[in-house]
Amino acid sequence: MKAHILFSAYFSLTAFFLYVSNAQGEEFEATFYPFKDNTLYQRGDEPLSNGAGPNFFVGKTKSLGLRRGLLQFDFSNLPSGAKINSVELILNMDRSRSGEYVVSLHKVTNSWGENTSTGVKGGGLGGAAQTGDATWQHRFYPDDLWDSEGGDFNVEPTASRLVNGIDEYNWENAQMVEDVKSWVNDPETNHGWLLLGDENASFSVKRFVSSDSEDIAMIPALIIGYELVNELPTATRSVSWSDIKNLKEAEN
Repeated sequence: MKAHILFSAYFSLTAFFLYVSNAQGEEFEATFYPFKDNTLYQRGDEPLSNGAGPNFFVGKTKSLGLRRGLLQFDFSNLPSGAKINSVELILNMDRSRSGEYVVSLHKVTNSWGENTSTGVKGGGLGGAAQTGDATWQHRFYPDDLWDSEGGDFNVEPTASRLVNGIDEYNWENAQMVEDVKSWVNDPETNHGWLLLGDENASFSVKRFVSSDSEDIAMIPALIIGYELVNELPTATRSVSWSDIKNLKEAEN
């Protein structure tokens, strides 16, 4: 039997945790929500971002350039001694051009920011970058640049899957487990994933719900399956949605 711990709160927006037994080796599931997310917009030299928008975008538009999503999770509340067995990312698409395209996760290799920028016209055109936002050119606008425009990330994808119309989609494989393990073991390297759509086909852009959406049930979720092998479980306080918002505001 798996015990399920939420590292954010549903609906009531109050912190809580579910019962955790003291059986060593028992399997647990913990759900994490993004600490921050954003969209990189390729549109000439215009510094565009969407740090506070309710969506992020991936893929290629007809004439307005590429879109790349960014997601980062904070694992500091994962119990010490946790052996991570599985990782699943769940995203909800709420707008889509027609067509089935691959969306892949790529491990980001440099830090990046999120501030209060909001994209216009549904978010797809982006909004004026605010200080500390990630843009196509910047990790942190206006001073810190990516090594390569469009983000610094591993070319080899961590995970890939086909997406089509409006629906819920998940990514889950062994390499995602390795990515999260590396971030837990060395938090300084945790810069999250970049989501890359099909950048060869026009009209391949897809819109996903972000952590800034008011629809809590639709925001991105990362479910980690783990067991404790070196110590007995202890009651760990979950992080409320308001806690996450406060952390975001403090970082900005």
